[in-house]
Amino acid sequence: MLVSAIAPWVANWLFFIEAGPMENLDPTPFAFFVSVAVLWCAVYRVRLLDITPVALKSIFENITSGVIVLDELERVVASNESAKAIVGRSGFGCYRATASGSVADWGFDAAHTGG
Repeated sequence: MLVSAIAPWVANWLFFIEAGPMENLDPTPFAFFVSVAVLWCAVYRVRLLDITPVALKSIFENITSGVIVLDELERVVASNESAKAIVGRSGFGCYRATASGSVADWGFDAAHTGG
């Protein structure tokens, strides 16, 4: 976003000090085009204004239900404080352990882990 804000200023400054290759061509409109392109990429491709990650983190940390997140290999990659309290492990020392082994250690039936 900083590039999109600075580009027209720099182009206009270069025009006023006559530093460009053409004295009568103002590069400022072209710089605004660059600004729009950079902002478009930031908003639509990088999802700069997307609130989902912030809201998801807030919900994940404040939900009263225990949540354990598994990756595609069924390894534990995240858990909230409620899950740690339910499981009884403060450090949740089983990150990257497979869920089937971890669930058996916790005393839960592996069939009830979801799917």
